[in-house]
Amino acid sequence: MKVMEVMYKEGREIYYDFFTKDEYKLVIDQFFIEGGYELPKSMKTKNVKRLTQKDYKKLFELLGYNVLGFNQYDPQRHMENHTVGSTAAGEA
Repeated sequence: MKVMEVMYKEGREIYYDFFTKDEYKLVIDQFFIEGGYELPKSMKTKNVKRLTQKDYKKLFELLGYNVLGFNQYDPQRHMENHTVGSTAAGEA
């Protein structure tokens, strides 16, 4: 199973998370198709079912995620999201 790995920031905390293909398609559908967020011009003529990994990366970046990449699911690495650091001065 493929997953998209992401990092995002909430307050001073930085988190690592991942989405399965079904999950990241659902997020895009909820925000851009049903939710009213505007698709970038380069994607407006595309059939949503034909979006590429590059397209999904761009859309998730518009939602505030830093997309690390797409990889095969690994139960040792893909655990529930967790804090990987803090952006507070003097903390790492």
